[in-house]
Order: sequence, then C-alpha cells, then structure tokens
Amino acid sequence: MRFYLKNLDPSLQEDVIALYSGIKEFSPKIELPEWTTAENADLLVFVIKLDCPELFHVSDSGKYTITTTNGMANAVSLPYSMTKEQYDERLEECNELIRGLVMDVSDRDEESKERYVYEYLTDRVNYSVKQDQCGNAYGALVNCAAKCDGISLAAKWIFEEMGMPALVITGQEQGDPYGHAWNCVSVNGAYYDLDLTNDSRTFDKVMKLYGAYNVKRSWLSDIYPVSPEIRSNYQLPDPASMSDSFHVRNGSYIYGGDDIRSRFYELLDEAAEQEDPCLIQFEEDSDYQTFMNEYESYAESWFNARGCGGGFRINALNEFRTAGLKVTIDN
Repeated sequence: MRFYLKNLDPSLQEDVIALYSGIKEFSPKIELPEWTTAENADLLVFVIKLDCPELFHVSDSGKYTITTTNGMANAVSLPYSMTKEQYDERLEECNELIRGLVMDVSDRDEESKERYVYEYLTDRVNYSVKQDQCGNAYGALVNCAAKCDGISLAAKWIFEEMGMPALVITGQEQGDPYGHAWNCVSVNGAYYDLDLTNDSRTFDKVMKLYGAYNVKRSWLSDIYPVSPEIRSNYQLPDPASMSDSFHVRNGSYIYGGDDIRSRFYELLDEAAEQEDPCLIQFEEDSDYQTFMNEYESYAESWFNARGCGGGFRINALNEFRTAGLKVTIDN
C-alpha cells in the first residue's frame, strides 16, 4: 500500500530499500547502493516520510544531508528525534492503539470505518505547531497534538491497518511557507480526498464542519497546489466528483442556482428538530459570499416565522465555502 515507494522509477528501488533499512536501524549515514542525482535523493527522503508513518523517529525539522561524489548522490544522513530504545517503546504504543481501533470496527463497512477514523482523530487531536513530535504520526496518536502532516500520517497508518489504501498528499499555497497535508483514501474501491485538519480540536472550535470530507481533488488543490515533487513524479488517483462528499450525502450542499434562503430554512428546520448544528456548504463562491452577508437577516426571519426568539453561534471555513450554526431556541 506504499503508493509512492511502489511507483518510484525502478532504478531507485534499491536505494529506497537501503534508505528504509538504514532509518529503521538509526544509521547516522545511509549509503545508497545505486548512485543517483541529488534531486532523486531528495525525492526518496520526501516520499519515504509520506509513505511510512511508522518512521516517526526521523526528525521533522527537515534538516538532512546528501553526500555527493562527482556530482552524484551516494549517501544520506538524517537526524533522529529520539533514541532507538525510546522509538521501540513508542512504536509499540502506536501499534497497540491501532490494533484496538482495527478491532473496534472489524465488522463495519468501509464507509463506516472512514467515518470512525475521522471522528476518532478529530475528537482527540488538538491542532498544534509547537508540541513535540507534532509533525508525525506519534504526535497525533499518542500526544494528541499535531499539525496537518502529523494528523494525515496518523490517518494513513490507521486506514491501511484497516485494509484501506491511503496516501498523504502535500501542497502549498502561494506565499505560504508551511503548506498543507491531507489524505486520499480508497473507500469501496473509489478514491476520495479527505482533510481532517480543519475539524481537529482548537480553542475556538464550536462544531465540526466537514468542509473537505470525500471531495474532489480540486477542492483542495485549487487552494494548495500539489507539491512539485509529487506532480512531477506520480500519477495520483484523481477524485473528480463531489457526489459522495459529506455535504452532498447529507443534503447540505447548495448547488449553483439553488434558492439560498429556502434551502437554508430547510436545513435550519431539520437541525432544530434534531437539536444538531445546521451545516451548509456551497458549490459557488458567489453564493457563499451572499450567504455570509445575509445569514443574520435570514436567521432573524426564520425565528420570526416560528414565532419564537433565540440565538446562534456561527463557525465558517471560508476556503471550503462551509459554515455551521449552532442554534438556540427560547422556550
């Protein structure tokens, strides 16, 4: 299931095996049996981090050294963030935790497994760019504090132990020095892009919005163009439809041309009846902007039509044209 490693150029397979083995053994300097270009050596380090979440002992500082001779790369030196003894103990922590999760959903279908993993991680992981190990799977699984890459690596690890192929995809918004990472997951044989980070715990989180749950690739890559290392070397699975996204499935996706006010009222009625947050997502940016400008007057009219008072709190995810209202109705 290691998509990036399996789809490397055949000439790089011996090098990547050597690199993986060396990392597992905490080798300070790993010799490459087939000398290659420095660009290829960079690619090997890049994809082995994406494909092997269990190698969380490699420092996520990004600092490593490629040794070259006559212009060809022949060795890689990587920094490690813990000792081998610490790693072995922490690896068993992760494996034990994941084994428990796999057992919990052993009798469920893949759609249910996907939702379980999403809820499990977003309920527990606090978004953090400062916590130790926040850029790897251990930080998400055990420390419960991680940023996008740590969250995505943890999700990949769990999905694949459940028998569901998954990738970590990285991209970078222009001018953003940090970039973003998300997953692409196979569910019942079809691939979907899935971004857990925006629903991870933060101090101001009111509700989950499911803004990028089983979405087409462009929903994310229009904001975060896929990293050139991936674009230049791989043909990725390409989810092209929103037909199985969270909001389409739940009837909260507003297509271009829909009557925004009436659709919003329908969703408010349903949410009030079920005492759930009212979630809404828009196909068109212009409709989303209209809604964000008018939702207060829409909500006021809705309360008036019901002959009651009340209030609401709103959370919005502008990049994915998604909003949620937690409505309170006065008795």
